[in-house]
Amino acid sequence: MSAQYFQNDWSADYGEGQASRADDLQKQSRRLVFDLTDELMDQIIYSMENQEENFYYDVAEQQLVSSQNVNVDDTQRFVPIPPWVSADGFQLMERFVSQLRNPVYHDELKRALSAGRGVFRAFKNTIKQREELERAWYQFKEQQMRRIVLEWYNDLRDLWGLEKLEALEEETDDLVLSEFQITEEGEDFLPRMRELYKQACYDSHAGYDEEEAAYLCEHLGRRQQVDEPVPSVILTSRSPVEELAGCLWAAREEDRRGRVYFWVRMIYIEPEFRGFGMAKQLIEAMMQHAHREDAQRVFFDFPGRAAVMERYLSRIGGSAYSLTYGVDTTVWYQEEGIW
Repeated sequence: MSAQYFQNDWSADYGEGQASRADDLQKQSRRLVFDLTDELMDQIIYSMENQEENFYYDVAEQQLVSSQNVNVDDTQRFVPIPPWVSADGFQLMERFVSQLRNPVYHDELKRALSAGRGVFRAFKNTIKQREELERAWYQFKEQQMRRIVLEWYNDLRDLWGLEKLEALEEETDDLVLSEFQITEEGEDFLPRMRELYKQACYDSHAGYDEEEAAYLCEHLGRRQQVDEPVPSVILTSRSPVEELAGCLWAAREEDRRGRVYFWVRMIYIEPEFRGFGMAKQLIEAMMQHAHREDAQRVFFDFPGRAAVMERYLSRIGGSAYSLTYGVDTTVWYQEEGIW
């Protein structure tokens, strides 16, 4: 939205011959200046979603009023709030689904958006299935709506001859993760951890030949001493109702000088909790644990496609130490082989 909104869209929204209101608004702009507080922003968002009435901001009374109760021709006093219709709400839901990284609920929400009549109810029913998903939706919705209101206010500031306010900072996943509890597990959790390791390994080799994937997981299990009684750290993330959301396993080692190192062998996130930042939460907890033990370094040794964490680890200061490639001999022979 730009200052053009007030000039080009006025007649479409409020009738023929009224586009001159934009000129009036600019002439009287100094008399319309008001502050956009958090409370006012919330009130504007609430009024935008009211599909029964059109609302204006009354500069004189410093409050929102319905167009049914005031003379909106007084452009020195009444400022129309950003327009919002059901199509805007649908597009907002589409944008939320497009950026949702959880594979389970991404597909379910896409089906809900294809429901036709009753699409809003279908979407609402789907996000209610998980508290974390519902919280993520309302967080996303609030961010987007506040951005729209800020753009509207900046357009007004432009007309007033004032500098625009800086864009709102993007919030992180903290709101979704705030109620999840990180716990350091004891030895009694080892059998469950080994089950999760196998699941994580098979997940990371999805799409591989089934027998080859089984071999790779068995080989990696031996190499990483999954079944050995090695000194370890096991961290879990649990939901407010004690559901296991994710697990991190790291082996603890010391070199000849007694310096401590940790090798993170596995990070597993249950499918319904993926895409909400659980892996990053567990990594942060692991780094804090390593720092408390004055560890020299934490290594992350992931199997298969779990290397998708590479970008995040690089961002927090990680460096690649090794790579593993598998070359198919048949393909090699067809492409390069000479006998």
